[in-house]
Amino acid sequence: MFFTSEYKSRQLVTSVWPLFFLALMVHPIYSEEIFQSRIVYYPIGTQYSPVNQAAQLLSTIITNSLKACAIACNQNVLCRIIEYDISASEQCRLFEGDIDTTGSIITLPSQSRVGVVQISASLFSQHGFSCGTSCQENRYLTCQNDSTCQCMPHTYWNKTASICMSQSSLLGAPCQQNMSMCREDLGYSCLPTNLCGYATIETTTSIVSTNLVTSMRSSTMVVTTESNTNAAYEITSTSPSISIQTSASTTLANHVTTDVSLASPTTKQSTEISTDTITSTSSTAEFRIGITVAGYDNMSAGDDALGLSAPRGIYVSPLNETLYVCDSNNFRVQRFHFGSRLGVTVAGGFGTPQRNIIMNRIWNVYVDNTQNVYVADRNLNRATRWPPNITVNVTQGAIISRGVGLWGIAFDQHGNLYTALFDTHVIVLNNVTIIGGQYNISGNSSTKLNNPRGIFFDNNSSLLFVCDSANHRIQRFRVNSTVGVTVAGGNGPGSDPNQLNYPNAIWVSSKTGFMYIADSNNNRIQRWKINDTQAVTVAGTGIAGNLSTMFNSPVGVALNANETFLYVADSNNNRVQCFDLTV
Repeated sequence: MFFTSEYKSRQLVTSVWPLFFLALMVHPIYSEEIFQSRIVYYPIGTQYSPVNQAAQLLSTIITNSLKACAIACNQNVLCRIIEYDISASEQCRLFEGDIDTTGSIITLPSQSRVGVVQISASLFSQHGFSCGTSCQENRYLTCQNDSTCQCMPHTYWNKTASICMSQSSLLGAPCQQNMSMCREDLGYSCLPTNLCGYATIETTTSIVSTNLVTSMRSSTMVVTTESNTNAAYEITSTSPSISIQTSASTTLANHVTTDVSLASPTTKQSTEISTDTITSTSSTAEFRIGITVAGYDNMSAGDDALGLSAPRGIYVSPLNETLYVCDSNNFRVQRFHFGSRLGVTVAGGFGTPQRNIIMNRIWNVYVDNTQNVYVADRNLNRATRWPPNITVNVTQGAIISRGVGLWGIAFDQHGNLYTALFDTHVIVLNNVTIIGGQYNISGNSSTKLNNPRGIFFDNNSSLLFVCDSANHRIQRFRVNSTVGVTVAGGNGPGSDPNQLNYPNAIWVSSKTGFMYIADSNNNRIQRWKINDTQAVTVAGTGIAGNLSTMFNSPVGVALNANETFLYVADSNNNRVQCFDLTV
């Protein structure tokens, strides 16, 4: 092999050629386009962080130079990204994917360097042509069973760009129907929500039971399946007297046995459900299916760029749909750009032992239009402001407010600051004026609060909404009045549609005025219309769990700007879930 190197735009460019292709230099332009790996290198001190390392890492080898690492990439037709680190025993890592959709470049104080294979439409000009005249020696195309040149594994044909682009290995990544944009080998497909996720199948069921055939003739069973996880079976019936709920730690089998509970008489019968008829369909489950957009897929806690530990408050920027997460047990706020699972620390992030005095079990976050990050820190009794582009372990957020048990934080359109003080039962305006509750006095009257948590200021109505958690209600305040009005809950703790159980967070729709409430102890998200006496559950089953339809203590809620997606901080599952509200 040989190399040609040049510097362009302060980046080193290396072209890697296999020696046996030298005989094919009769058409040098064609050879250059088809056979070489043209790699552009980032500066020293850069590393590649994939969104799914297990799916994208091709190999890790030891080489004696950056060029040797590039040679190894050229010999692997799936390789698109290299990372060479002389300080890590000359480690060379080869990845598939691309830095725009399946990962990102991060800067670290190291001797590592990232190189990216550059591709262009000319490399794929023979796509769809006969193999005999086109792609037998093309490193970017492969001959398929129909004897035509097609994309390499884990890539798909993008007609608009005329390029074989990398399939996403990210759950929740945007996709388009009728295009193989998702990693099918991982079990992902493009859902009707236009997000990569696990397919849902609908099974028509026939109930074999003498006493129940008539009343359950039109029952259906919706089966949500995920790779290597439990299967959840949700059964609904047209008969109002029958309720069936089944979950099984098994893959889909020919028969499933469940219990059928009848309202009267109060007896249980074993019923066999036949799954002979299976057809593909869009998601018609009674419960919405969530896609994990932050945190590990296995829901374990982690403190790297992909992990979370007990996420709490969340915020979605109306400017660019960037997600901000209070990664509470990691004492930091993580930022996730739309479509990326790779978090970047924008507040906190100080290592042990400093982190307990810099940030401690943070509960809420707010981000303004200039990307200043505001954090409510209950354990340290203060709110801090962190400027954009902080230097982790160097920058300290300025203290903007103090208060015992500072839990919730919000701003109005004029820049006024509202804080909820959990331990002293009040809402404070600009660190001075109490506008809700009575200091150090808890109660359930219209002028009192009991452990207020999340708050939200609705600029359309100039009203402040407060999660009055220990009173299991949402109180609404006008800025010039200390008298609250109950607009949701207030009927004691419970799981009925007119009840809440320790609400932690609220987000108010700017389009409809509907309230989206994290009903934490009920493990659900409630949508409550103003002046309604009860809510509709829009996410969660009401039972703690870790399936894609379930939560385990949801404590944060947010909507994107056009209100098509609902984001939920699923705290005990160490993840943030996204739900499509358009289905």
